[in-house]
Amino acid sequence: MSKPAISIIIPIYNVEKFLPQTLSSVQNQTFTNFEAICVNDGSPDNSLDIIKQFMKNDSRFKLIDQPNSGVSVARNAGIRMAAGNYIMFLDGDDYLHPQAMEFAYNTIEKSNVDICNFGYEEVNEDEKTEFPLLIPYDYRILPDVFLKYLKREFSPVVMVWNKIYKAKFVKQTPFKPYHPGEDDVWTFEILAKIKKFATFENKLVYYVQNSKSVMHRISEERLISNYVAYTCEISASTKQMIESEKYADLRDNLIHFLNDCHREVFKNLILKPLKLKMDINIIKNNFTKYQQYINLHQEYLKPLKFKRRLTIWLLRQKYYTLAQLLTK
Repeated sequence: MSKPAISIIIPIYNVEKFLPQTLSSVQNQTFTNFEAICVNDGSPDNSLDIIKQFMKNDSRFKLIDQPNSGVSVARNAGIRMAAGNYIMFLDGDDYLHPQAMEFAYNTIEKSNVDICNFGYEEVNEDEKTEFPLLIPYDYRILPDVFLKYLKREFSPVVMVWNKIYKAKFVKQTPFKPYHPGEDDVWTFEILAKIKKFATFENKLVYYVQNSKSVMHRISEERLISNYVAYTCEISASTKQMIESEKYADLRDNLIHFLNDCHREVFKNLILKPLKLKMDINIIKNNFTKYQQYINLHQEYLKPLKFKRRLTIWLLRQKYYTLAQLLTK
């Protein structure tokens, strides 16, 4: 059997309502030289049976069946199996335009870049889609895309499913076990490794607003915890880069980015829990974590604005109610 040009990795958990459309959109691509790696992440519904039905009729569909371990572990399992020259990702409740792989493949081949970014469209979960015939947009090669990321100049860059990647970069960059937030850490790491990045405007993926997805069911406390965890992960990587001669020419930008991360950590670890009037023990624990974060990065961090410094002082003095009033 010849090597596939594209491996598309589809982590699947409890999406039986959407999965037939998702897998059909892959099966019906105008580009045919691909393998679809379906990673069933311990789905309690009929997702596994749906995957097996597609496998019976199409040898391009492959299965990894594992106990529920989360989307990062599922994607990593798919990456290990992937044999294609290029890798794409698709979530189990989203779907592709019929020309998606054709356009993604042709553009990354023509542009000779490491990653190619394309457009997507948000759709409601019961929306009927009419697929327009795509006419290619001119792609743009973005020089210094990592620098653009550090400066927050290119926001769509963090999603993993609106891109096609050279497989070698994906193979050497496993996902970390955060969800939500695994996309951000992974993207930060992979962009630091690549040399050339292109983007074009064609909308190739339909991003379904699934009311039962993990993102819609996760608690505010868990969202905050995950956000802080992966921002701390990125901060640690940034500090290592600041101290590495390899990134000497980016030192000022990295320090600026680290300070952006600091403000996000402060907002999510301190301000949000105070505004939401979370349990005082959560706020105490968060303040301890914040102090540990500051100790690790202090030499590169600029002081917070006065009002935020006052919030920190109030927390140190254990004036939690006053700190809450200050954040209103």
